[in-house]
Parts: sequence; C-alpha cells; structure tokens
Amino acid sequence: LFTDFFTADPAVTVIGNTAYAYVGQDAASVGGWFNMPSWLCYSSTDMKNWKAHGPVLAAKDFLNAYPGASWAAQVVEMNGKYYDYVTLDGKNGHFITVAVSDSPTGPFKEALPGKPLITDDMTLDSHRANSDIDPTIFIDNDGTPWMAWGNGDCYMVKLKRNMVEIDGPITKVD
Repeated sequence: LFTDFFTADPAVTVIGNTAYAYVGQDAASVGGWFNMPSWLCYSSTDMKNWKAHGPVLAAKDFLNAYPGASWAAQVVEMNGKYYDYVTLDGKNGHFITVAVSDSPTGPFKEALPGKPLITDDMTLDSHRANSDIDPTIFIDNDGTPWMAWGNGDCYMVKLKRNMVEIDGPITKVD
C-alpha cells in the first residue's frame, strides 16, 4: 500500500469514515536489523487511495528512549483525544508508553514524560526477552480501556479512564 517508505507493523484505526494506518518507518539498510526512528500516518476514505501525513511521532520524542528503537504502535480515540501506544527501547530494556494528540494525524506528545506504563521489570515471568512489545488497546462495552501486549506471552492490564495510567494488576493471559 505504501511505497514512499519501507514500513512495518501497521495498525489501522477507523474514525468516522476515514481509516488511519499507523506504521513504523524502517530506515535499516538492505539486510540490516530494523531501525525504526518514527511512525508514519496514512489515511483513506476508500481503502484504495491513501494520503501520506508523514511522521506523526518519533522515538526521539520520548524521554529515556533510544533513537531508532521503536516497535509497533496503535492509536485509539477516547473523548476527543487520540492516544498512541508505543514500545521503545531504553537503557533498561523495553517499555510501553503513550503519547496524546488532539488530531489523529498528530502531532503526538508523550503524555507523562519519563513515566512509562509498562517496563520489562513488570513482567519477569515471561519466557521471552522481547515480551513487552506490540501494545493494543480496546475499550470495553462499559467504557473501560484495556491494554494487551506481548511476544510469546500475552499480558493485559486495565487502564484508568484518563488513558495514560494503569489501573490494577497486570495479568498474564493463558
């Protein structure tokens, strides 16, 4: 679908009659390990023609993150705000955090600078080194937001309705 950049880890959010695809921009050299410095946004009202909105967020926009070390992300809308849940690498391993915007095309800013939602030391029971990646969000029928993530192991936690803090224990899903 997108040929202007090499992209990875797409996640689509539908808002009204528009689909927004958020993808990691992979700047790795041919045959190299991934190097995702930012996330790009594309939108479409017909799923055939896509408009590029450019980078909406970058790893360098987060405290304690290594540039180029971003993973999959997902954007969701809640109460007129747009929340971008991302995984990044930092000096203490992976962490999941959230950025917020007034528009689905950004710009997004780290919601609680330097205060991630999830860190590797919160899921020590995982059998995989890269377990704290690829967050996804869903809003329950009663309006309660939940986040799930994982790689090999699946974890889940309830979020506060402010969308930027966890609200309870982390559960490992069988």
